[in-house]
Amino acid sequence: MERFKKGDKVRVRIDLEPNKSYEDGVCFIPRMKDFIGKVLTIKSYSHYRYEVEENTWNWPESMFELFETTEERKMKIEDIKKKNLVEAKKQFEEIKKNEEIEFAKKQLTMAINEIDSLDREIKQLQKQKKPYEEIIAKFE
Repeated sequence: MERFKKGDKVRVRIDLEPNKSYEDGVCFIPRMKDFIGKVLTIKSYSHYRYEVEENTWNWPESMFELFETTEERKMKIEDIKKKNLVEAKKQFEEIKKNEEIEFAKKQLTMAINEIDSLDREIKQLQKQKKPYEEIIAKFE
């Protein structure tokens, strides 16, 4: 029965010796030495051997140690997505706050411009020596 599932990450054991036979007489050939300690991805399982995505050899289970299951990787991805979502929400709130501040600034600028305009109009009426009551009545 297969121990590793498709998509699982396995590490090639570091204690493997070239030209030594392992499980079911499978020999660890010198060219496999480059993969010692490397993480490989299980592609398929057949006849007590695993195929991996990174090379074309058939590997016995005994040459691997579990590095990360597909389920663990999915959980890590979900955690990353959640963290990214939380970060995105924070950024959105910051943008929203900045937009609200910008809107408030625009409203304040419009109010200041309106006050300035009224102030100019009042000064103009005062120059014309209009009575105070007449000036106030104009703005009611």
